[in-house]
Amino acid sequence: MNTTMRPSTALVPPVAETRHEEDLARGLVAADEEAFAAIYRHWEPLVHTMATRSLGDAHEAEDVTQ
Repeated sequence: MNTTMRPSTALVPPVAETRHEEDLARGLVAADEEAFAAIYRHWEPLVHTMATRSLGDAHEAEDVTQ
């Protein structure tokens, strides 16, 4: 009998982070401005970077991000 365990390749997010994201998602559904602000603060840098790269114009990227 082989008792060697293979490492799991499944990505499992930390429980606290998952709960936080679920709370934020519920906040969006409930039109909670604080939840929306938290999501914007978290994702704004990534969205802005992607928009800047796609559009090639920082001012347009700001509009898209907002």
